[in-house]
Amino acid sequence: MDTNSMASQSIRSNDKLRKSVINSRAKDIIKSPYNKVDIKGINLQPKIKKKSIEGFPPQKEIETFLKQLTSKKLSKLNKLINGTVDKNTLKKAMNQVFHPPPDEKLTDLLFQRFRPLKFKDEGREIDENGNEMVVLDLLIALALLSRVISKYNDKLRIIFNFCDEDGDHCMRPDEILLMIQRLQRIFCRECSQINLNSQLLLQSIADKKAETKFHYIIQVIRRKNDPNKMDDGDELITYSEFYEACKSKPNFYKEILPRTLNIEDVLLCKKTEEEYNISDLSYDDFVLFRYEMNTIFKKTHFRGKSDENLMAFGTSPLSRVGGMLIRDLPQNEKKKQLELYRPPGIVRKVQHLPGKDVETQFNQNIWNCIPQNKIYIRDPTKKKDGEEEKQQQVIQDNLSKEERKEEEKREEKKKNLKINVMMRQTQDIDDFYDLYDTDFPIEYNEMANGSQEDIADKENERDVKELIKKSEKRYKEVKNLFNNNS
Repeated sequence: MDTNSMASQSIRSNDKLRKSVINSRAKDIIKSPYNKVDIKGINLQPKIKKKSIEGFPPQKEIETFLKQLTSKKLSKLNKLINGTVDKNTLKKAMNQVFHPPPDEKLTDLLFQRFRPLKFKDEGREIDENGNEMVVLDLLIALALLSRVISKYNDKLRIIFNFCDEDGDHCMRPDEILLMIQRLQRIFCRECSQINLNSQLLLQSIADKKAETKFHYIIQVIRRKNDPNKMDDGDELITYSEFYEACKSKPNFYKEILPRTLNIEDVLLCKKTEEEYNISDLSYDDFVLFRYEMNTIFKKTHFRGKSDENLMAFGTSPLSRVGGMLIRDLPQNEKKKQLELYRPPGIVRKVQHLPGKDVETQFNQNIWNCIPQNKIYIRDPTKKKDGEEEKQQQVIQDNLSKEERKEEEKREEKKKNLKINVMMRQTQDIDDFYDLYDTDFPIEYNEMANGSQEDIADKENERDVKELIKKSEKRYKEVKNLFNNNS
């Protein structure tokens, strides 16, 4: 056989083997969807040629840069720059630390990839801080992408040291929460198992995962340590305590850090948010949907006080900032602290359609509702249909016995007065009703209809008797008139 034919047969056999592996695993997934199938080795997506993309650095530059990502150089870079920096200061620091310095295209892509993405209330991206980036996000990403730092424990330790601002090898619970949130957010688009184009929604899902992991770690540390220690607002957690809490549950230790990724795929990923044009007619439904989704993803914020497993705002010692409860902080600082736990802001503005002026029901549908464990609960000031009648029945039931007796006496007096009036009517009452609408006075008209409220309220019986006499005289006149006409 020729070498070409042997090569073609080997390629065909490999293709058959590849297809059989994929098909068998797909069948296993269909039969038992709860089985965990490892398909990391199979890449069904077509590979993108990086050379054809404009502005992408060559492969050699990327390989030389990855070889220099050691713990010493990353810690040196952490000492040079802190907080937020612009692109020029980042390039200067990278050129000082790494030898040979990285390509300018690579630093530009790193800056654009790890630039913070902020949005307005309408969902559009804010370009005010477009010239700055957070150094801590870049350091965590480089530690995760490093091939030299191969051990999982070493990566976790160096990230713990980066997030420790004081450098005392201890962190408060709020700092640990921020660290886990950064770890979940940094590659949320690449590691997402759901095909979503919304960066806000991906970040909210990442925050939810981070909070559940944080609560589990704190609960484990509480069980192992003295529970009285948790009452202190300035408590500190060492790396050994954090490491043992992560190792206490199987497979939880490996889920703290995101999975290993290729730096080329990370650089090609772009953080964007799609813009949607929503009319006034469907705006209310859209806002309610966003509110419900944010409530579902942020159950820790809208939770009941009876749940002890989750973090209570203003009541739990974990909700302290500098030894002070969140509820005792000023309004400006309180908003900043609660932004860590709140969902992304809902859309609150809309452009009206031309020729239409439709008032949205946003304030009535949402701000009149109190968020609790359920999505909405009606505001207690807003009464439901039929509640007024129930309240009146309750008020009547709560009346004292003396008031009831007085009301019964008044009703009997009204009935007796009505009986006296009806007794003075003759058998010609049917003929009388045909004429009284025009000829009778108002006083007798009220008595004939049986509405005696105005008369019964009068305490003087003489006025009532005179009124009855007048009505009798008038009735006789009408009766005579009726007889003459007939």
